[in-house]
Amino acid sequence: MALIEITTTDAPPVEREDLFSIDGVVYTIPKDMPGTLALTLLDTARKQGESVAISWLLEEVLGENAYGALLACKTVTRTQMSAVVTVIREKVMGALEQMQGE
Repeated sequence: MALIEITTTDAPPVEREDLFSIDGVVYTIPKDMPGTLALTLLDTARKQGESVAISWLLEEVLGENAYGALLACKTVTRTQMSAVVTVIREKVMGALEQMQGE
């Protein structure tokens, strides 16, 4: 079996895509999700529960600014919040499913 080399230096810039906007301010997420997000999500859900895991995931993927904007937005609907969570969860778990298929 060949050695799998992983480096932590010189990571390429993260390409981002629009996810939602609040009052015209657009918030983005990474186009490609690192596999470690899915593993950490599953580990956090197992150890601390799904709600804590989803909260962690949102803050991790959105970043402090966008996460804070969602928390502060009193007019975000349940449907809108559900859509944000669904997109992020599917992208993150899709990375895990892709890893399992390789």
